[in-house]
Amino acid sequence: MCFDAIAGLRPTMANFDLIAKLLQDYTRLYDGRETVAGAVRETALGRFLESCEAEIERQEALEGPGGVAIDSPCAIAVQHVSFWVCRWL
Repeated sequence: MCFDAIAGLRPTMANFDLIAKLLQDYTRLYDGRETVAGAVRETALGRFLESCEAEIERQEALEGPGGVAIDSPCAIAVQHVSFWVCRWL
């Protein structure tokens, strides 16, 4: 289902923007009882945030014990997640 694809997206600003737009979409789904926003919130949002956390941990492991550079993929992903969580949750 499409919610599986959403849940597995990488932590980029474009993907956060996509999910933010879906969370603001109150179009009713085919059953007439649930909205796009509700379905995304219930089925994909938690898994998406877990996927972001896993990606950040993977990037940290790749960068090694010397620390994370400010412009590294890991640091950028952390910035994206932090910005998005503060803005939308």
